[in-house]
Amino acid sequence: MDYRIIPLNTGTITLDQGAYCTLGRGLGTKVDTPSTAWCITDGAEHFLVDTGMCDTERANRWHHEGYQPKGGRIDEQLMSRAGLRPDQIRAVFFTHLHWDHCSNMKLFRNARYYVQTVELAFALNPTLPPYYRS
Repeated sequence: MDYRIIPLNTGTITLDQGAYCTLGRGLGTKVDTPSTAWCITDGAEHFLVDTGMCDTERANRWHHEGYQPKGGRIDEQLMSRAGLRPDQIRAVFFTHLHWDHCSNMKLFRNARYYVQTVELAFALNPTLPPYYRS
């Protein structure tokens, strides 16, 4: 069976390059990074890898500076890029549970969710201060 992998850009996050991307090089330099999710489909069954970032207001208040353009929420991306509705997604596989990867899970009510046990435990009880609010 052939599968298609469809990238979905759910917004942009502005990060400190040195703190998040290049291990200290470029500290203080801001870079825009896409917040992606992926739809995997064979035409009959449809899956997601991650569910993308939250809206702009929530991102800026609770997480990192970010921007989700009109039409950028994952359900809108699914419809425009893959012609799929959230209720057609059978499973969601989370790479990890940071806000920009799982903010929209509630939209996929018919899906089964998959995440590593260690990742779920950390999300429920974060042991590092930067993740307390997430």
